[in-house]
Amino acid sequence: MVQRPLSHPQTVLKDKGLQGVVRVAGRFLSGRPRTTPGNRPHRRHSGTGLEFMDFRRYQPGDNPRDIDWKTTLRSQYPQIRRYQNDNASDWVICLDRSASMGSPVQAKWSLAVKLASALAYILIQLDHQVALQLFSDRVDNLRPLARGPKACAGLMRLLEASRPQHKGGGSQLLSCAPHIPSGCNLIVISDFLVDGVMTKDLGVLSGIGADIHALQIRSSAEMELQDLGRGSLYDVETGEQVLVDLNPAAVHRAELQLRALTREIESYCDVHRIIFSSWQSSDNWKQVLLGHLRRMVYGSA
Repeated sequence: MVQRPLSHPQTVLKDKGLQGVVRVAGRFLSGRPRTTPGNRPHRRHSGTGLEFMDFRRYQPGDNPRDIDWKTTLRSQYPQIRRYQNDNASDWVICLDRSASMGSPVQAKWSLAVKLASALAYILIQLDHQVALQLFSDRVDNLRPLARGPKACAGLMRLLEASRPQHKGGGSQLLSCAPHIPSGCNLIVISDFLVDGVMTKDLGVLSGIGADIHALQIRSSAEMELQDLGRGSLYDVETGEQVLVDLNPAAVHRAELQLRALTREIESYCDVHRIIFSSWQSSDNWKQVLLGHLRRMVYGSA
């Protein structure tokens, strides 16, 4: 029997180091609770606070001391007491699936999906609500805010079934804005290759969200262009054939422009207090997540 290779979400969920990442991330991804006037919690969240909220069925990893035995006897299944948690908050993950994310050989897409899967799982484990938006020149697919095992399973199914655009589908991050509730924390995963546009979009979203995280995924092939001489290249974002002269000087200018674009985004994010980090598609997803958390604390990945 031929064993099917694990999908990207399955690769993350079966990783033995995932729970360690959850413990580390829990110290940094607490988020900000949504509030109503008077700084009272907008709604209740489950956690380990002092005020009882409700019951739910026991799951592996729960603290056995939280089992309510009277309720368990009535329901025939172990039931856990849940409490209000003021640290729980809402998170929206915006994943770029434009054609450039699938080039070359989908290495960027592979890392992007692993990051989105890990972040969704970690945040739900920390009792946050999580939403997912897949965008190109529009929002192609989304799952609304939800928490708990069912929400996590739904997010993983969507990520497992998703692919980058075959061609076209420019990265219009602003298309996500109508679907983002005010006060949410945002995570944007993209290659950020659209010059100038995505920085402006991040600025607009910063007026909607509480905290914004931007993770850029680059490919070494994009930074190490070949001297191919005159010819035509296929633009995966526009679907057009572009006449180019890739002489050594032109290759050097293109590489400088790509590096300048990353510096521009990083500088913009620093000014607007957006937590930004940039990574290679060959990096391990755990390395990226832990490096991004270090960026939150120390200011450098």
